[in-house]
Amino acid sequence: MGNALPLKSTSTDMPLGTAIHNIEITLGKGGQLARAAGAEAKLIAKRGKSATLKLPSERSV
Repeated sequence: MGNALPLKSTSTDMPLGTAIHNIEITLGKGGQLARAAGAEAKLIAKRGKSATLKLPSERSV
């Protein structure tokens, strides 16, 4: 269910507020963030090829 999109794709691909799960920190290393059932991060900002996510722990990365 859903899509697999890179966060560094063009800015129109994912709108702000999108719920994201199973996030890879390093490409090809596998999901490392927001992996648990029901866990999700929110896309809160985008700048060029960088993105800021709000994690389930309320920490922003």
